[in-house]
Amino acid sequence: MKILIHLYIVYVVGGDNPFALISPTFTTMTVAALIGVAILPWTTKWFGKRNWMLILNAVMVAGFILMFLFPTKTLLFPLSFICGVANSGANICPGMIGDSLEYGDWKLGKRQEGLVASFLSFGVKLATAFVGSVGVLLLSAVGYVPNAVQTPAACTGINVVVNIIPAVIGVLSMVPLFWYKLDDKRVAEIRADLEAGKHAWDK
Repeated sequence: MKILIHLYIVYVVGGDNPFALISPTFTTMTVAALIGVAILPWTTKWFGKRNWMLILNAVMVAGFILMFLFPTKTLLFPLSFICGVANSGANICPGMIGDSLEYGDWKLGKRQEGLVASFLSFGVKLATAFVGSVGVLLLSAVGYVPNAVQTPAACTGINVVVNIIPAVIGVLSMVPLFWYKLDDKRVAEIRADLEAGKHAWDK
């Protein structure tokens, strides 16, 4: 993904010296992500894990769309900051996974940490490989030529690959969250049952 953002800055945002924007952009995103992580204990408590994840995904989708519509130096850093904060949503996942493990123990009588951890690791590796290989194919499809002046069509294609496609994926990633019902109250009830030696079939 970093190389795609790099291409977006150089060929879509452009300017007199676009290469000078690359490092500050990534620094802005990193600082914003750290801020997002720092406030997670409070935001997830106020809104709940699922709801805060939905909010962050919606913010990120909005950021991608704005970056697509307004690829300017003026908006690059504010929108990068917004997307950076939204990136902190990835750190909610371990908490949600922990809650689902409690639910699995309560529902099925089995804790499956090993299975969940292996699937999570596999999913991350699969996504990394998928983004890398598909990103190259998409760039080729839109007419990107390395180390060359890009055509207007290629610049638009790069903009679509970097912003619109992730925005669509972001929207799709929100759909399963609407079926996630493990709020703090429900998880507390499940843990109370487990501590008392009760499971779903005891209800």
